[in-house]
Amino acid sequence: TDFDRKYPPDRHGDEAGPNARVWRVYRDRVTELDEDLMQGWNSTLDVLLIFAGLFSAIVTAFVIEATTQLQHDYTQYTAIGVFAVLAALNGTVAAPSSLPDFNHVQVASRSRWINGIWFASLALALIDALLAILVKQWLVEYGSR
Repeated sequence: TDFDRKYPPDRHGDEAGPNARVWRVYRDRVTELDEDLMQGWNSTLDVLLIFAGLFSAIVTAFVIEATTQLQHDYTQYTAIGVFAVLAALNGTVAAPSSLPDFNHVQVASRSRWINGIWFASLALALIDALLAILVKQWLVEYGSR
């Protein structure tokens, strides 16, 4: 049979040795199963990496927009400054007594929570991508042995 040609029977007394027929059969079968399993993991990790990359790009756009809620409103500061200069030059309108204090920013707790969630989701997506890359590298190393 094909099996006997591929795996010739052992000599009498060598059936339990390190190069016995049973170990050759076992190694070939396990290698075949490992290759199928590694190919499945590799393709799943490819999909996961694509998803993590797209998700990170989209979340980054939201993070850029949401962080404006945590910063000073420079347009208001500029408008008050221009108004003060014009009032001083014109002399007809009373100049504002003070400009806003930029040493202290008042941020709504809702904005902090939203930004915290955006940053956490971005961090988790990047950690996920890093772990997927590490697992792919491990699969390459495992497959080469």
